[in-house]
Amino acid sequence: MTAWIVIVSEGLMFATLFAAHGGAYPNPGCVEVVLALAIAAALAGSSLALASGVRHVRSKRAVLATRRLTVVMLLGMTALVLELVAAALFTARDPLGLIILGLHAAHVAAATALTGWATVLTRYGRVHQRGRFVIELVATYCYVVAGLWIFVGPLLAT
Repeated sequence: MTAWIVIVSEGLMFATLFAAHGGAYPNPGCVEVVLALAIAAALAGSSLALASGVRHVRSKRAVLATRRLTVVMLLGMTALVLELVAAALFTARDPLGLIILGLHAAHVAAATALTGWATVLTRYGRVHQRGRFVIELVATYCYVVAGLWIFVGPLLAT
């Protein structure tokens, strides 16, 4: 029940921001589109690696799980760097866009940090019931946030 309260409250918060943002976002240029695609590719790759990592955790293959979770962290950090570049280049003309980009970066940073914690649990052999639960909880958080931003992203382009 608590997870649904968090999801609904995030949805309402984003809906308010997008309503305030309106159509003020300027038409994206080529560099903006390339940055957005690079961020999306890094995050999609991290989602695939995360799914593979969870599968390896479930089958108690800690070494493979640790490798996949490390890839998730590296791709998450890559997406964060790209978002910082995008913020530095393009949000001076759109302050509300900076807030939205900052919220997305905060979600990515949280997911990357939580994945780091899950990687440490996996790396040091704590893939028992509690460690497995933590890793699956981290994956659930990442997928819920990704699902929310799938709807949020197209709204930014309007």
